[in-house]
Amino acid sequence: AQLKHQAALEQQRMRIARDMHDEAGTAATQLALLADLTRSSGDDPARTERLDGMSRIARQLVTNLDELVWAVNPGNDTLAHLVSYLGQTASETLGRFGIACRVRSDEIPASTASADLRRGMLLIAKEAVSNIVEHAEATAVEIDLSVHDRRLRMVIEDDGHGLPVVTPTQPAGPGGNGLGNMQARAADLGGSCRIEPAVPHGTRIVVDMPLSPEQVT
Repeated sequence: AQLKHQAALEQQRMRIARDMHDEAGTAATQLALLADLTRSSGDDPARTERLDGMSRIARQLVTNLDELVWAVNPGNDTLAHLVSYLGQTASETLGRFGIACRVRSDEIPASTASADLRRGMLLIAKEAVSNIVEHAEATAVEIDLSVHDRRLRMVIEDDGHGLPVVTPTQPAGPGGNGLGNMQARAADLGGSCRIEPAVPHGTRIVVDMPLSPEQVT
């Protein structure tokens, strides 16, 4: 059991290192390239645009690193922390674009939540919110979070014009407004992500994630 636990921790560390490399490394490379272009541009009219781009990348890098640190911090390894952080992050992001957000949750049991689960759920929620902001033309969003029968369920519903429905037979993957990415992330954690029309209009995303017995007390 100790060897199995140690192997799981090592795999988790490798995934974290890969995430940090992908996110921080890519952003740092973009910043360096933009800095070089800006330094050599003189009074080029594109100088201001490049400086703005550097500022955006730097702010996003800080956000991504904050989220990564939150996901791996042992002090946040409970479902209560996960539910609270998901609701807070979604509300803040939607609020910046003038989209009302209401977050509801049932009583959350005293349960642990692994770094992989927290990280995966956060990325799925961020992808869903990003889709709403960019494509849905919504004015309001409702997010429901609950735990039943050792499963974590997140429902995100908007009142926009609707997004393409992805059927279970479609292969998960990049593209399609990121819907395939959400399904792939959920599948990696042994769960599912269903996208369907909302009533009377809009889109409803249902994420269902299993919790291992040791995660539920």
